[in-house]
Amino acid sequence: MSGADSSQGPGWWQASDGKWYPPEQTPAAAPPVPAPPTAPVAPGPAPTGPAPTGPGTANANADNNQAGFFARLFDVSMKTFITPSIIKVLFILGIAAISIFSLILLIAGAQADGGIVLILLAPLYWFIGVLYLRVILEVIVVLFRIEENTRGNR
Repeated sequence: MSGADSSQGPGWWQASDGKWYPPEQTPAAAPPVPAPPTAPVAPGPAPTGPAPTGPGTANANADNNQAGFFARLFDVSMKTFITPSIIKVLFILGIAAISIFSLILLIAGAQADGGIVLILLAPLYWFIGVLYLRVILEVIVVLFRIEENTRGNR
């Protein structure tokens, strides 16, 4: 029996071809997909010791965090980076410097005759300065993440 153009009663179902079919022609539900077999676990103690590190391993970035700040600072081989760990400090210092300069603009504008321009430019300078600083620091972080992700491809 071919499908109908409209439902003929309760239990009728509409197929993907847009036709309606009686309940007795309902396709059987697909059987559940069995889980893939897992390899048997050998009895015994779990492996101990540090995980392997080096190029191409997930722990390659951990080397940057394991070495101390001064060890990374004076690493002449440049295998560990210091910038990702101090980027937040650089952002805070940059915001502080931009804020101080904006405050100087406000004070200078308040003391000068016709300084309304400086007073209006100070918040604009602050906003654009912080935005620019953030974008530049994000580009630096992205470059370091690219290096981390491509470290295993060498």
